[in-house]
Amino acid sequence: VYQLFGHNKSSRLLQAHFEGELRGLSVHPKDSSLFVTSGDDKTVRIWNSSLKRMMSLQKLDMPSRACSFSNCGSRIVCGFGAKKSTGGSSKNGAYVVYESSDMTLVHEDRPSRVAITSLRYSPSGDHIAIASDKSIFIISSLDFQTRAVVENKSSEVSHFDFSSDSK
Repeated sequence: VYQLFGHNKSSRLLQAHFEGELRGLSVHPKDSSLFVTSGDDKTVRIWNSSLKRMMSLQKLDMPSRACSFSNCGSRIVCGFGAKKSTGGSSKNGAYVVYESSDMTLVHEDRPSRVAITSLRYSPSGDHIAIASDKSIFIISSLDFQTRAVVENKSSEVSHFDFSSDSK
């Protein structure tokens, strides 16, 4: 949203997600005024609710339907996935990890070919769990190697959580 002042002068009043749906949301584990969002507009954004403004923005290769802060808040993981009508499927099932301080890319991988529906770090911070279709991939947050794959035979995984002891 811009405020216009005569010829060729304007001031931005508001910047936000602008296309499709906003699906990813995670609150910073140490500072509840910070949260991260991701959506169909192919961006991930960090917001500060106390200051009522966006703190940073990172453009993505395709829509993201899930995002999460790490247990200490130093990293953000975003999962890719969308219908062709909202930006293609070339990286469905991929995820990216960024440093939350400056949005530097730490890692990118693609454990699945189907859209990621949910993801989160374990409370210990040792693992990232990624849900895609009927599977949950358990990935080490240290070396990003897949440690386990849990299959659900009956239906797509839409949500999951860890117990407080990260199991």
